[in-house]
Amino acid sequence: MNDKLFVFDLDNTLVKTNCANNESYRDAILTIIGKRVEISKKRFTRNDLVKLLRDLTTRQIAEIVREKENCYNKHLSKNTLNIPLYQILMLLREERCETILLTESHKTRALSVCEYFSLTQYFSKQFFKNDYPNGDKY
Repeated sequence: MNDKLFVFDLDNTLVKTNCANNESYRDAILTIIGKRVEISKKRFTRNDLVKLLRDLTTRQIAEIVREKENCYNKHLSKNTLNIPLYQILMLLREERCETILLTESHKTRALSVCEYFSLTQYFSKQFFKNDYPNGDKY
């Protein structure tokens, strides 16, 4: 290995994930409360969910978030690979530099995205949201 280390983020850096994320939320909301909602192109989050549907209970919010994760894989094709950054990642591998994935994503979802785009092989180490429970990936 080379003595150089490079760290890559996943969501909306190496892979543009807003569309799959938002579609997953849209499906989950429909499944859990039976309501169709419009979601903008910016990344939809749990906070946006609470603002959009103010009458949700804590339980419904948790159910929607869980369902969103469950249906995410059916929307993987809506993600897009950041080609220039991917090319850098491939070049770094050829140069035998160490590359690490450091992401705010939960492990299951991040691995699904990485496997879909065949990215796993490029990282010597991977760190997911589950690996730093205090919330700070750095």
